[in-house]
Amino acid sequence: MNDPCPHLLPTSPFELIDAKTLFASGNRMRRHFGGLHTCPSGRILLTFMHGTMPRTNDAGTMISHSDDNGQSWSPPRPLWAVPGWDSFPNGGACQITGDRIRLFIGQYRFTPDAGGKQPFDAGWHTKYIDSTDEGAHWTEPSADVKVFPSWTEFYGTSNPHKLADGRLLWAVQGTQDRDADWRVGVSFTDAEGNDFSPPTIYAHDPYFQYSDNDIVRLPDGRLLTVFREHMENGTFYSHSSDEGQTWTDFRPTGFRGANFRLVILKNGDICCLYRDENPDRYGTSIGVSKDGGETWEWAGSLYYQPNSTRHRPGYFCGCPDLVQAADGTLVAVLHTYEDDDGEMCLHLLRLRDVSS
Repeated sequence: MNDPCPHLLPTSPFELIDAKTLFASGNRMRRHFGGLHTCPSGRILLTFMHGTMPRTNDAGTMISHSDDNGQSWSPPRPLWAVPGWDSFPNGGACQITGDRIRLFIGQYRFTPDAGGKQPFDAGWHTKYIDSTDEGAHWTEPSADVKVFPSWTEFYGTSNPHKLADGRLLWAVQGTQDRDADWRVGVSFTDAEGNDFSPPTIYAHDPYFQYSDNDIVRLPDGRLLTVFREHMENGTFYSHSSDEGQTWTDFRPTGFRGANFRLVILKNGDICCLYRDENPDRYGTSIGVSKDGGETWEWAGSLYYQPNSTRHRPGYFCGCPDLVQAADGTLVAVLHTYEDDDGEMCLHLLRLRDVSS
């Protein structure tokens, strides 16, 4: 079993309370794409993808909950599955309005013969389900949400962002064709999360492929986005000063990574959790910026596997999420590389924000 192995530097904004592996079986299973959401009552929801290894298009979306600030979790129960498909959560549940939360669910078929960085066939679906009772019951899936012509993913784990006029802004990524012409941008809806607009794109290129964008609002009111490029594993950032309508020319962050989760720390600094593609520190890293995203410092790892024999550039690990619990502590989830049994595990960490 892949045991938790955080590696926090003295400069880390986090103090570790405890860490554990959730729902491990010792079999060739994959539990990944974990997402978290804290409900108004304090209940924390955990959604994740669960299937067999190697990929056989049998994964479904599972849900669990914690009523004690992440210390213990209910047995996971199935939430959504489609025979012959991998069905997965696009990030964690999102707060829409009042007591309504939303979870985007995706469906794809892994097809190695299709080739490309993302070897899935042309079939791709993104829908959403809503709940008004803290995840106990959910609506039937919506119709397909097609912000992009081919694949559409609301990956941004900080979604949605309420704008001054009441509308919602959503980080979104997608393609113009199967695994071709990846783009990142934003889509706008009304306050109820209806009527997704065509995307406002801030990164696209005929050769380079951009994805994994997350967005956070800075203390000065600007929006910051961080995203990656597939071909050379570069990572970039951009700002918007007009509620996402326009974005500055993007520039490199100075680190290499994917699957970003942006968080504003207690002292106003920005934390970026990400899958690290630096060979000296493979795993799930912590980056900190004290200047609104202009420069970043590595502050350690929530999952530290620099010598992993399972790693190869772009291979799944991490997909981190982090929320604040009702008692003020932080709860983070991520997934590992395969262990020696061929299992991908979920790690759950409880942390304190000690930034100052």
